[in-house]
Amino acid sequence: MGTIIWMAPLEQLGQDFATFAPKLLSALVVLVAGFLLAWLFRRLATWVFSLIKLDKTLEGLWWFRFWTKGFHGRRPAEALAAFLFYLVLFVTVLVAIRMLGVEGGQAILTSLLGVAPRVLSFMLILFLGALLAMF
Repeated sequence: MGTIIWMAPLEQLGQDFATFAPKLLSALVVLVAGFLLAWLFRRLATWVFSLIKLDKTLEGLWWFRFWTKGFHGRRPAEALAAFLFYLVLFVTVLVAIRMLGVEGGQAILTSLLGVAPRVLSFMLILFLGALLAMF
């Protein structure tokens, strides 16, 4: 009788893992596929930007000097390709969290998406302040 009581939590753990394992496996597959897709988009964007000679086109603009000074020599084409990479990766992580069906996952996603407008407005203010500091 003592071994049955002792084994009950382990059996429940095995059953819980058996129901959660497919969700976990599918979320990992989505993460790997999303990472590969993000990497592919970054390479493709870099190729397209070099094909249309984006850096050469932007050299004459006033904010090009600001851009290269602010990002320590990183070209706009590289920065835009990196932005695309991280955007696809962010969406992939959101999809994977949603696939897991974790109870607190939805609250985390809501709070992260609620912060995004504040971060974007901060970046705009920072850009305008640095622009004004150049003059």
